[in-house]
Amino acid sequence: QPAATAGSSGQAAPASKPGAAPDGDEAALIEASKKEGKFVWYTPTVEEDLVKFLAMFKDKYPWVDVSEYLRLQTGKLYAKLEPEMQQGVQSADVTTLTEIALAIDFQKKGFWGEYQSPMLKNYDKKWKSNPEGLWLSPWINIAGIAWNPNKVPAAEAPKTYLDLLNNPKWANGQICFKDSASGLQYSQWAMIVDLHGEQFWDKMTALKPVGLAGTAQQYEKVVAGEILINGMGQTSTYVQQKLAGAPIEIVLPKEGVPYTVQCTGLVKNAPHPATAKLFLNWLFGPEGQKAITTTSQDPVTSTGGPYPQLTPPMSELNVWAPKDMEKYIAEQPAWREKWNKITGV
Repeated sequence: QPAATAGSSGQAAPASKPGAAPDGDEAALIEASKKEGKFVWYTPTVEEDLVKFLAMFKDKYPWVDVSEYLRLQTGKLYAKLEPEMQQGVQSADVTTLTEIALAIDFQKKGFWGEYQSPMLKNYDKKWKSNPEGLWLSPWINIAGIAWNPNKVPAAEAPKTYLDLLNNPKWANGQICFKDSASGLQYSQWAMIVDLHGEQFWDKMTALKPVGLAGTAQQYEKVVAGEILINGMGQTSTYVQQKLAGAPIEIVLPKEGVPYTVQCTGLVKNAPHPATAKLFLNWLFGPEGQKAITTTSQDPVTSTGGPYPQLTPPMSELNVWAPKDMEKYIAEQPAWREKWNKITGV
């Protein structure tokens, strides 16, 4: 396969249309998928959840081998996926990117494959690529502030982001965040700068917060009492911990709740395009939306879709979005360097 090349302008490069994968009805896709027999997903989805998603998909399409996948934080995943695409040697059929900046960069370089899933009609345009049919965000991640109630008395528990700066107990590594590979962490950074100014993070630096590689590690350390506060606690992991009986509480501050998209789509020149389309139809459809709310416990974006346990309805949350998306994207590279210094990386 020829190596893909980056586009020279801000316009989306033409997407590929793999001839081996019909865009028609389910029966035609199934027939082609049986000849492929495999599916590979590149995603930052928590491994415990993505394995369950793949198992549910295989239950419906039992001939598909789903044993190969790549799970990395979005920044690290993109660092692997982009050169694979440039060299034309990628193994991914579908990818999920949780940073809008990277999803748009992937689009500008022509690396998404076009697929007009029949399920797209169930989503508002704000969750879709422009032009439509390159990627869709079928769910979002949101975050708050979490703590172990056995270690943090109710009277001291933070209720706002500013509360993170006002207790000396939180100093010297007693607040954890995610590292600079996390799109959700960048969203929280930008939101707090918008709400409270960059001086918030100057003050946070003095507390010597810790940056961790994943949401599971954050919660493990807080539940174990090694760290008192999870300053950027993803709600999906909170719900899983809570339902498992772990001592954990969370607040979704009224000031704002950060979120990241889950831009998911067919990869250009996918090795197993028919199976990839079956997967996208499943994930974007009612079965996949139910799987998300019951497994990863994240809010889904389909119109009239289900809602996960222990998470307030979107109507009750002050979900924050950047006012200037181009500025938000442009400032991300510089943020990574700042964030590494703040968290001592």
